[in-house]
Amino acid sequence: MSEMRDLFKNRKILIVDDEEQIRSLLMDMLGRIEPSVKLREAGDGRRAIELALADPPDVITLDLQMPEVDGYAVLRELRSNPKTEKIPIAVLTGRGGRHTQAEVVRSGADAFLEKPVSPLHIMATIAGLMRIKIHYDEYEAQLLVFRRKFGVLSRELYESLGDEKAAALLNAAGIGEDDLDFG
Repeated sequence: MSEMRDLFKNRKILIVDDEEQIRSLLMDMLGRIEPSVKLREAGDGRRAIELALADPPDVITLDLQMPEVDGYAVLRELRSNPKTEKIPIAVLTGRGGRHTQAEVVRSGADAFLEKPVSPLHIMATIAGLMRIKIHYDEYEAQLLVFRRKFGVLSRELYESLGDEKAAALLNAAGIGEDDLDFG
């Protein structure tokens, strides 16, 4: 349980379902794991998009059948926005079958859970998605450090060789000016 607690420490989860009972159940289950987890909820797709864009969560659970804006539209909107495109999303729906599952995955979901589903399966799925998000965040942080270091080295290369020679050398290595960040 301590590994699960560590996974959820200071993380954010958005629970989207038009059924208040489902939202309450998930909020209660997830809140018991780690008190510092920030849980938010939305009862419709429009509110889900607003919350996700205002303060992107680490993981989203999403129902498909909701009033106004359905889960498919939410998936499309979140996947098309750079602020939310990498957030792992688990679809939790009463609408089952292989066709629905395939459509959900094509729409950009990372996991598909058909209601009724056991609390253990829900928790395992959300924990797995949280691990993916943590690894992705670590990768992004390392990539940023690498780009900064590479920018410094590139600047030094330009300063020591001159613009033409440095550009030719970097070009031969398959690195264009757009790849450089002199930050």
